[in-house]
Amino acid sequence: MITIEMIDKGIKQGIIRIDDTSIFQRYSVRIGIPIPICRIGEYWFYFAGQEGEECLSSTNYLLDNKREDIVKKIYDALNDLKYESYDEYCYYEWILKESIKNDEQNTVM
Repeated sequence: MITIEMIDKGIKQGIIRIDDTSIFQRYSVRIGIPIPICRIGEYWFYFAGQEGEECLSSTNYLLDNKREDIVKKIYDALNDLKYESYDEYCYYEWILKESIKNDEQNTVM
């Protein structure tokens, strides 16, 4: 189960990244306006809803929102994803657990 604390740690450790859809231009994929997305590992998902679409970039979104609100929106999006695509949810959970565990082990040493 992914917790709010895991998401917060994931952001602090750089495991969770907030990008926008303009990154896909590198891959010859054209997506209209840049919309904030959440990236964990090799995959990504939308999390910011209508508010994210209105910001027009991940930078604006990050500047306009509190960290706690962003963490909560990611948490809510992941919980929705659990019912829509359980395998993808499990992938994100595995990435977060392994990365956080490895970081904590490295911190202890």
